[in-house]
Amino acid sequence: MRVLRWIGVAIFLSLTTSVSQAGQLRVVASFSVLGDMVDEIAGDRVTLDILVGPNGDSHVYEPSPQDAVAISRADLVVLNGLSFEGWMPRLMDTADFKGEQLVLGEHIEPLEFGGDDHEQAHQDEEHHEEHNGENHTGEHKHEDEHHHNHGEFDPHAWHSLPHAMTYVSVITDTLADMDPENARYYRQRGDRYRERLHHLHDWATDAMARIPESRRRIITPHDAYGYLEHEYGLHIESPQGLSTESEASARRLGELILQVRMNNISAVFLENVASDNLIRQIERDAKVTFGGTLYSDALSEPSGPAATYEAMMRHNLETLINALQVPAP
Repeated sequence: MRVLRWIGVAIFLSLTTSVSQAGQLRVVASFSVLGDMVDEIAGDRVTLDILVGPNGDSHVYEPSPQDAVAISRADLVVLNGLSFEGWMPRLMDTADFKGEQLVLGEHIEPLEFGGDDHEQAHQDEEHHEEHNGENHTGEHKHEDEHHHNHGEFDPHAWHSLPHAMTYVSVITDTLADMDPENARYYRQRGDRYRERLHHLHDWATDAMARIPESRRRIITPHDAYGYLEHEYGLHIESPQGLSTESEASARRLGELILQVRMNNISAVFLENVASDNLIRQIERDAKVTFGGTLYSDALSEPSGPAATYEAMMRHNLETLINALQVPAP
């Protein structure tokens, strides 16, 4: 809140400058995955700002004055929705945003939260809140929109390549409608991009189908891969809940270690935006195979293996497939 109180000053000071070339759309994307999609489609025909950058955690993100400046200037804000960017409505209100919003999650059929795993995570979080309602300063915890309250749907829809293709189509159509002069350019790039994602999905579907179903059981730090699970017949467990801020209960951790010892888990994986402490504890206590690092809610730095959305998905899928293949006799 302290940051938001003086954001207005930064907005006022910014009004005398411009970052956009004449006639270009100003687009703001909420986080790196969506920013890369816009960049793949729009190239240099728009001025693009990305709020949560590489390896940034949108679950705990705090907007800066520069973010409010970017929002105040934007013609279009592209966000995931489905309660993923819990800080965004307040930021747009503070920045007095007057442009267009593109909420990509409204254009797909999202997965509902449900099942024993999601329910248990929710109960564990409620139990934690009941017994820890005050922080170490004695102040009552503030429950931001993005903390313990993702709504009834899983927001991590970009981990489904078919949903990502829908995102690409919707972004393409929106840019073409807002900027008819460059519509053909956007559509050509969008079509090529969507075709590459389609080929990647076909390859992954075929490769994962060759892995025995009994081998497709893994553990990741937080519950971000429900769509990947759904698309490729995986079974994914997580000590944390839907947010990287969620805390794993001792009972939940014990259950996962027991599953590993019963040979019900093939490998554990780290994430780029989540702490590795719990996974390393499971790996150490249960002596399970370490499969590598996955990218969940953010891309890597440009020099990393997941510098683009397409590279991120290829890296994640290759990492999973390599770890889950049946070992040679």
